[in-house]
Amino acid sequence: MSLADLTRNSFQSGISPTKWIQLVKLFLSSNQYVADVQRELTDSILILFGSYPGEPTLGRYLRIAIEQQVLSISTFVTTFLQAARSATFHSPATLDILCKVVLDAHDTSDLPALGSILSAKMPPLSIFATIHDAVVLLKTAFTFPASSFHRLTASASELLILLISCASDFSQLTTGQAMNYWNDITELQQMQLEPHVRQALENFTFSLSLVLGDDAKINREAQMMHSIQMSLGNKTDSLAPTSEYETTTFCLFFDNLILKRVHPYGSGDGIRPASTLVVLLRWLAWPPPVFYTQMLLSCLTSLAHVNFIPDARKSLLWRAFILGRLPRLLAILEKGLESEGLSHNDIKQIIKAALSSVATRVDVLVRCDTRPPTKHGDSLGEDSETKSIFQELLERLISLNLIDQSFAQSLDALVGTEGHSKSTMEAQEAGAILEIYIDGKLSPDAPIEDALAFLDQTRSDYAVQEQLSIVIHKRFISLVGNQDVEGLSYLCKLLYTHEGLFDRISLHVRAFDIIGAGLAFLDDYDCETVGDPQSAVGHLGDVVLFLQWLHRCSFTWEQKVIDPGIVKNVAARPHEVPQEDVHSFLAWFKELFDQNSDGIEDAILRSTKPKTLLSFAPALFMHAIQLLAQQKIDADTLKNGVAYFLGPLLNWTLVGVIKSLVRDVQARGFSHAGPFLDIVSTLLSSSSCPKPVMSLCAQALVRVFSDPRARGNAGVPPPSLVNLWNTVNKGLGLPEKPAIALVQQTPWVNPLPRARHVIREALRRDKPASLDIDAILSHTPPTKFLHLFWSELSVAASMGNLDQCKRLAAHVLVIVPSTSSSGGCVPPLMPVFLHSILPSVIAKMDREFSSSNASAAGGHATNLGLSTPGGGSNASTNPEHTVQIELLASVLSSSLFAAFHTEWAWRSICGEQKYLLGQSSRLMARGLADKLKVKKTSQTSRLVGQRLAAVPGFNSMVMGEV
Repeated sequence: MSLADLTRNSFQSGISPTKWIQLVKLFLSSNQYVADVQRELTDSILILFGSYPGEPTLGRYLRIAIEQQVLSISTFVTTFLQAARSATFHSPATLDILCKVVLDAHDTSDLPALGSILSAKMPPLSIFATIHDAVVLLKTAFTFPASSFHRLTASASELLILLISCASDFSQLTTGQAMNYWNDITELQQMQLEPHVRQALENFTFSLSLVLGDDAKINREAQMMHSIQMSLGNKTDSLAPTSEYETTTFCLFFDNLILKRVHPYGSGDGIRPASTLVVLLRWLAWPPPVFYTQMLLSCLTSLAHVNFIPDARKSLLWRAFILGRLPRLLAILEKGLESEGLSHNDIKQIIKAALSSVATRVDVLVRCDTRPPTKHGDSLGEDSETKSIFQELLERLISLNLIDQSFAQSLDALVGTEGHSKSTMEAQEAGAILEIYIDGKLSPDAPIEDALAFLDQTRSDYAVQEQLSIVIHKRFISLVGNQDVEGLSYLCKLLYTHEGLFDRISLHVRAFDIIGAGLAFLDDYDCETVGDPQSAVGHLGDVVLFLQWLHRCSFTWEQKVIDPGIVKNVAARPHEVPQEDVHSFLAWFKELFDQNSDGIEDAILRSTKPKTLLSFAPALFMHAIQLLAQQKIDADTLKNGVAYFLGPLLNWTLVGVIKSLVRDVQARGFSHAGPFLDIVSTLLSSSSCPKPVMSLCAQALVRVFSDPRARGNAGVPPPSLVNLWNTVNKGLGLPEKPAIALVQQTPWVNPLPRARHVIREALRRDKPASLDIDAILSHTPPTKFLHLFWSELSVAASMGNLDQCKRLAAHVLVIVPSTSSSGGCVPPLMPVFLHSILPSVIAKMDREFSSSNASAAGGHATNLGLSTPGGGSNASTNPEHTVQIELLASVLSSSLFAAFHTEWAWRSICGEQKYLLGQSSRLMARGLADKLKVKKTSQTSRLVGQRLAAVPGFNSMVMGEV
């Protein structure tokens, strides 16, 4: 149970605020692992306001939490004002209650505003960002009609005045930030404000004007005129590629780069990500300054969002991408833009214009620097990261010669004042170039603790991370080529031991090369010729654990396709062992589970390939348990055999062993599960159990814990399962929980509702878009997913969200190449949509048209203005039908154009000769046109065909003229 569950259940059950706060205190006393109590507590109440707007009981929950100091006013104010920007909270009654909670708490505190509603230790820039949120709230308040039930404009005004009184150090603001505030407050001053409110705002803008100076105001006015001209000259209809000043396309693209970083076309795949940026430039058809601005702003918005959630791991990834990989992609993109007629100086000016625009988004930048706490409660990088993200981004761009220092300092005066990073300075002091210095720090001759300490140092050194990634990539490939199992073991142990290391590496280099090389090494390795097979097998175990931790789709290494099944697929029972391996299986069983055995001899290690041993290790356990049940071996013999797997010689086989034992428990039932669960608990509780084993087996273990049969007839789980439960909690770093929590685990649910929820989240306009298609397709067939996807698009389009639908559809069907180097785990979705989904969509729309026309005979007009052969119009006058035609035509046109530009970039920039979307975009467009023409009796086909024919360039694509 979480705080959100506790608050929701309490409110819906009618529990009083006094009783609720007692429950909250009790919950917190037994759940110390809650990282940010105040943020979670605030969120748990604010979320309910979305479903129960203006509910006074929720206001009383907040008041008592503040009164009893479970919730600080400062945390509530900043969280509430951030949330108030969302349309979910645009209920005047709700906002009025929230404002009054703050005002009343301040009145009873007998403290000045800086000390009551905001913490005295709050950084100046965060104070200004909170003031900005309050300005936005007051502007929003004036959009609501006047009401006798609330006085939102009055309460929001009083709150803003209090916050303004907290502002003091205006010198912390950059010119861009000050201009952003000045512009919003100037707009607010056009409203009907009370005299004392207007006076406070005038005093605030006067202080801002001292920061700005006259030149900045003149430049701002010129920029506003330019924006007006751009908006007047770039009107597009729904079938145009997309509209300007939206971040959805970029948010989806960059989220996919990070999400699929291990795969081809992920973040670290050389020039391929940059080539896709060229695709977007051509497809979106934006002016380059707008393109670069939206690109940077989308990344920053996504980081700000994961900080707000908060999600510590994603926050680290996004920050590492923005400061480490994105600047390099911009440098690579510069070369790709030469074909667009842009020179180096042109691009530098474009980047300068984009950065100047981004600098005005102080609300986003401040949230980017508000790092979420880790699971241990500390702020990410608080001890090593003191620079703002904008300052670090500017310094990184300077290092790549994309901007000059004088320009950067005009945006942030602190740029370049703090010198080089610690690692760079240490390399200079040692008289070594950075690559050689890093290589020495990761030498296997040094203690692994020293290497891990150095990697900790580079965690927030984004300029060094790229070089670190290159060094590790080169070393891994070299070690595989030299068949150096000891060196490879050391490097793999670093990669799976240091939290987040491989995540950061995969942002910069081709991670699938590392995985492919590792799989090839395991596939070919044997101990026949090594001097010390026991040490060799132990070293190889680290390679296996690393690969199990990362296994994905098939990989290619030196023209050989390697299936990661060699680290995943196992023989769970003796009869499943392949015939050619039975002799080795029986020999190993005798070595391990025979009471007369003298231990594991070198001869058996030399005669068995490690991958073979890995494949039948689970069957060894199952056979031993069967013989124990038949009383052919005793418990001590079983225990002695299990002990061999606690050491480095065999503990690398445990992932398959534990998963198989757990699966067998679920298959057989829990009445005789004791020996299975006791063995699993013994293996996991061992101090020598490798760190990745627990995380790799966690999902399988959760399935056992959530099985209703685990409770038994008395509703109490067996002791063996409780022991395992506590072992898993301890191994994952969680506090020990009572056994009652075990029977409250959430059971398996149908994946379709989850997929529907994910799609709806991606279609929301108040948060950065994100959609993990591979995760959905791992549980849902492509056709079922696409039918569901279209259904959700139809609903969203009927609610006026047509542009978002078009952009998300293009991303799903085209922009996301979810492929491995051998062809892909996920099939290209564009051909599936055209051949399997589109016919049924058209047929359904035709039936709806016929039904509508039959009930409204005699209607001839159409909102589309398209005439059909014969001089009339067969379209329905139903606006819903009009929207569906617009949706289908816009999805088809935008996706096909995106496919065309993607195909061009992959061929001309990356040298790809195959069609990664399954077939040529021209053939897909031509096939679509032919299908629409053939269906002469279909009103939908006729109308969609007319809309597509009116799109500039579509006919040329069909005819092969582009």
